[in-house]
Amino acid sequence: MNNYIEICFDKACKSILNKSIVNNNKIKVFNKNFTIGDIKNIDNNLITIKEKNIRIYTSKSNIRDYLGFLYLCYKYKDTNIHVIFTDDYVKEAHTLVCITPEEIPELLKTEKKLTNEEINNYSKEWEELVKDNSEIRLFENGKIISTTYNYLDNFINENIIKDNFDKTCANMMIHSLNNHFTEDVCNKLLERYLKKHVVK
Repeated sequence: MNNYIEICFDKACKSILNKSIVNNNKIKVFNKNFTIGDIKNIDNNLITIKEKNIRIYTSKSNIRDYLGFLYLCYKYKDTNIHVIFTDDYVKEAHTLVCITPEEIPELLKTEKKLTNEEINNYSKEWEELVKDNSEIRLFENGKIISTTYNYLDNFINENIIKDNFDKTCANMMIHSLNNHFTEDVCNKLLERYLKKHVVK
């Protein structure tokens, strides 16, 4: 497809695509993470796309990737948007990194071109999140909720390894299977938690 752009959410994902059958297409990384913090006053120039046909690799079990997908639907609602949910291909594939370059031809068979109604619905979902502009956005029972940092205090406390910041963050990443938190999010959550709590 002419003027077709592939969009993923980190450099490791881009590496997979670069080694696959889509490597002749333009591949762009959108690495902004909307999981925590303000999303009402974000820079509207986070990503620039001139092509009219885009294909987004995302997941319904990776909060970062899914939020990025919603934002792109909102910003480029007048574009032909094609989407691939990696966890539709393999349930455990919460991100494109879980797919090998050799599997991309099979993964592409799950591609779906979004209708205008679907794009509008995803766009409205993003607008509602912006309206809430909560401290953190999470998957819960398959839906995104807007909530506060305190909501995760028990989760963090259960994963604390005393006097070992790195292992605690790794623990949080391992046990955040409903959201698959990234390392930077776990770092920020833990830093905030430790400032407020004395870990015994």
